[in-house]
Amino acid sequence: MISKQRISHFLQSLGGILMRPIGESLAFFISMYLLGVVCVLFVPYDSSRLVGVFQLFADLYLLCAFLLLVPQRFRPFTKGVLYALFYVVALIDAFCYAHLGTAFCPTFLQQVIYTNPRECSEFLSLITWSDLWSPFGLVLTLLGAHILLAIWPRKPKWMGLAQMRNLCKPVCAVPVCCLFFVGFFSTIDSREYVFYRVICGLDELNVQRMKDFEPKTKYYLPIYRLAYSVSENIQQAAICRDLAKSLDKAVVTSRLSSGPHIVLIIGESCNKRHSSLYGYDKLTTPCQQRMYDTGQLAVFSDVVSPWNVTCEAFQSIMTTHCIGMDGTWASQPLFPHLFRLAGYHTEFFSNQYLANTVGFSAFKEEIFMSNARFSHAMFDVRNDSLHRFDDGLIDDYRALTGKSNKPKLSVFHFLGLHFDFSQRYPASRVVFAETDYSRKDLNAEHLKLLADYDNAYRYNDSIIGEIVKMVDQEEAIVVFLSDHGERIFDDNTQEWGRTLEWSAANIRQQYDIPFWIYVTERYKSCHPRMWHDIQDARRRPFMTDAVSHVLLHLAGIQTPWYSPVHDVLSRKNNPQRPRILNRERKYAY
Repeated sequence: MISKQRISHFLQSLGGILMRPIGESLAFFISMYLLGVVCVLFVPYDSSRLVGVFQLFADLYLLCAFLLLVPQRFRPFTKGVLYALFYVVALIDAFCYAHLGTAFCPTFLQQVIYTNPRECSEFLSLITWSDLWSPFGLVLTLLGAHILLAIWPRKPKWMGLAQMRNLCKPVCAVPVCCLFFVGFFSTIDSREYVFYRVICGLDELNVQRMKDFEPKTKYYLPIYRLAYSVSENIQQAAICRDLAKSLDKAVVTSRLSSGPHIVLIIGESCNKRHSSLYGYDKLTTPCQQRMYDTGQLAVFSDVVSPWNVTCEAFQSIMTTHCIGMDGTWASQPLFPHLFRLAGYHTEFFSNQYLANTVGFSAFKEEIFMSNARFSHAMFDVRNDSLHRFDDGLIDDYRALTGKSNKPKLSVFHFLGLHFDFSQRYPASRVVFAETDYSRKDLNAEHLKLLADYDNAYRYNDSIIGEIVKMVDQEEAIVVFLSDHGERIFDDNTQEWGRTLEWSAANIRQQYDIPFWIYVTERYKSCHPRMWHDIQDARRRPFMTDAVSHVLLHLAGIQTPWYSPVHDVLSRKNNPQRPRILNRERKYAY
């Protein structure tokens, strides 16, 4: 029979083993835990503060366990490096939050990489006395206290490590184990998510495709945000190299001195089923309906977007690379660059992207839409400010377009129907109210969302009408498409917004998009054969990753990068080409 003494001895030994990581690095554990708590609680981020405090305990325990593997003679140096790294990153993170309104992010790291010493000194000059009352001041205070205690010649008795280690007796193992298990197992989803995003370098779509992650903390500490920023910059640097090579590969075989004015309008989050042009029972597109009644607008019935998110959808629109081709979207020329090489004057008016700007949410777009080098390669003219409503783009066009002897490409990119729908149209333009919908399955809040969406839809239709009026006397072609759709309670569902769930209703709402081509009377009379081809193609299946080839065809630009197989207007078009959504599933609905 096992004696109580042996059981007690075993439990004490086990407790000693479990407490050893903290006991051997007690000062490191306490100081870094205090630093972490300050960062978790006082620098708001996309994480749960409560869960973050528990995960911090588990993370530091594991780090201290790792330090046990470091030879004793190298351990002080290793801790010193970690001290310096954690404090410096925390200070930068808190400073960014205090002065830029955002924690450390990929775009900030990108700016640091390209910052010269002068700009760095000017940035540091922003530090003021008021920063001492911010999270930056708290981190600075912790650092100062840490340094002071480390160099203090006579330390109080309570600071002796030998005495403090007595607090880490095996009896403490039970609460420590409880805290560790809560902190570790409550955040397994978060750890797995960060592993795939940071270590494996997978993008958000690929990660969510593997598993429906719902991380509670994500990059909850400055050091996590730094790791994520480094990972993102490495991936984006590879894309930039591919884009730079694509500029060198871009070539056209003829330079045009004349040609039609090509206008591309890119809507945002337009669900085809909410367009009266496609049979919706609310009159959301009266301007487009009038254009159709003139016999100058060809409505395409079977068009889908390859993505349900703006960035990836926009990339697929701008490049000549189509899904199924070798390489990536960045490995083939961007179509506006080919237009410029062919002699076109190119313009871009966007209510989402500006040149030479940075922002965390727009980091991917920063690479090709806001990067100065690539922007200049694509466009002669761009707007330099965003607007509350999309009608501001009309003023931008009138102010910036000017007169040119060259043929013209004008690209408009709306903020459109991006949530919050109620903010996408002026209060004076309300047409639909909740009482206009006989949907007993929807509550008042959902009916309000539905009405807001349709009001925004109608408002954007009026902007489209204004753009068409501006070019209606020219030899012009207007192509309209949406970057993707939006779930908005169709098919008797009570769901809205976007998702990666593959039900038929979700797919139809998010990927089916409106697509049409309008020709002016002048163009129609000069190019009857092309108008015939446009009308003939209306019922062919099409995906918007190939819209660049349609535009090259309409402009008459000859280039090795044009693919008639992907051009829905070409007689060589392959209507059987698989239309792959999110690089994952064939569209078959």
